[in-house]
Amino acid sequence: LTWYEMQHAPGKCGNFDVCSQSGSSFFACVTRHGGREYRDSTAHGLEPRPLPGQTFTLKYLPHSETGDAECSLGLRLGKALLSRGGQRKARPGKDGGTRVVVARTPRYAPFAMPRFAGR
Repeated sequence: LTWYEMQHAPGKCGNFDVCSQSGSSFFACVTRHGGREYRDSTAHGLEPRPLPGQTFTLKYLPHSETGDAECSLGLRLGKALLSRGGQRKARPGKDGGTRVVVARTPRYAPFAMPRFAGR
């Protein structure tokens, strides 16, 4: 499973347009299970967390795997697209990087609570 860091186009990010205002981003992934396609994304500024026993890969901007020309240029700061001379938000150590995330919990165990023993 691979999660890709992305940004909304200017003015397409909701009422506050956090992608343009603060150079924020979100992560999105597409996977298939049982013949159906599933799309999921995180909120802005949050990295996904693995479920128990799960391992996945995070791909930080810039990347070209999604086919989006803006994603291949990096993280935008401001409303101007990078392809049109917009300001790029540099993040040393993250830009263009890949990180593998492994859950610390080896398997899922349902939460169980004993019956209430009080009065």
